[in-house]
Amino acid sequence: MATGNRERMVEKKIPLIVLAGRQNVGKSSIFNAITSSRKALVDDTPGVTRDPISSYVTVEGRIFELVDLGGFGGRDILQEKVENTGLDYIKKSDLVILVFDGKEGLTPTDIEILNRIRKLGKPLLPVINKVDNKKIRKNTLEFFEAGIPEFITISAIHRTGLDELLDRIIKLTNPPEGKIEEEEKIKISFVGRPNVGKSSLINRIIGEDHLITSEVPGTTRDTIDISFIWKGKLFTIIDTPGVRRRTKIDTRLERKSSLRSIDTIERSDIVILVIDSYEGITMQDLRLLSLAERRGRAVILALNKVDLLPDPVKFEKDARRYIDFRYPFLKHTPIVVVSARTGYGLGHLHKTILTTHEKFRKRITTGQLNRFFREVIEHHGHPLGKGFKPVKFYYITQIETAPPTFVLFTNRPDEVSENYIKYVKNRLKEEFDFFGVPVRILLKKRGE
Repeated sequence: MATGNRERMVEKKIPLIVLAGRQNVGKSSIFNAITSSRKALVDDTPGVTRDPISSYVTVEGRIFELVDLGGFGGRDILQEKVENTGLDYIKKSDLVILVFDGKEGLTPTDIEILNRIRKLGKPLLPVINKVDNKKIRKNTLEFFEAGIPEFITISAIHRTGLDELLDRIIKLTNPPEGKIEEEEKIKISFVGRPNVGKSSLINRIIGEDHLITSEVPGTTRDTIDISFIWKGKLFTIIDTPGVRRRTKIDTRLERKSSLRSIDTIERSDIVILVIDSYEGITMQDLRLLSLAERRGRAVILALNKVDLLPDPVKFEKDARRYIDFRYPFLKHTPIVVVSARTGYGLGHLHKTILTTHEKFRKRITTGQLNRFFREVIEHHGHPLGKGFKPVKFYYITQIETAPPTFVLFTNRPDEVSENYIKYVKNRLKEEFDFFGVPVRILLKKRGE
């Protein structure tokens, strides 16, 4: 089961700072500028950000959590959920950065949002974005007239005013000293087709309704990073938009979201492919599996919605047998049956993630490898090369983890057959229990 709520990662409380405002004022651009990332999807389409996007930020050795909220005031079918989620974050925040658009000036929607936040009694820092020239700076006078005596003017795109903004954040929240090391995190991406339950499953794992869920396809538009502690381990979970076949993608924004989902696979340790248990594995799922394999990522199959089935235990056994028979290349891929609605299988999923991650980062000593490889050669040597000349192997060593990568030194790298490489990979997996993770073998020439 999940921990109930996300836990802080240093002894002192890390301030929670939220970026709020109406749609298209540039909150996501500010988030990306402060976090030095492209985590938040930026687009001219109103309401692109729906789910809160969070990141831990270290400034001058001090750490705080920054959250980009969905925009208020839109007419999207999911807008009520977006605003309710945003208000929940504002209520538990330590500082609200309320963002205005310097080009458009103050609008009735801005005033409405300002009044709603003031009623909550939270510390407020008004920021006017997109202030790129003197003419726009003159327009900021109307903010004084509206009763906003103090504000910061910035341009997130041109990165002006950000130093002043960060100084004010530090003074207003007094964050503790600390740093989150990236290598400490187990990075997991949840991928799959639309409406298979990725966001619902993540909400169940972290124990709160962080992600907006709906039956409307394409509810999740952006990749969402969530850092939290699950049973004593530090995780970053990445939710991704549902990936449909290219022929089904009918908008520029959806195409942009799908590309980000694919890029997300690269920065994961483990890809959890969420599959609807009723629908089974589709061609699009197989494409995602192939993509994860090519990018060298470990994969876990999560068969979701088993609460709709009469006997989940029997289904798990049958699913394993069927997948092994129908898709032999998935024979050693871990399979977990889960229910986002009831929490069924979450303990098994947690254990499988930890086991898979351990294998993904496992390192074998050169001595162990070469004792093993001598036995491999004795049992099954390589066929003769061109001109009936022998293909010799000298030694093998591991040069990387995540994924486990090995270099095999030989006299004729160009003549080593793919089948022999597959044979060595399989033997490595059997000997050192690399089942469920990709293994790479590179060939390097060494003289006679």
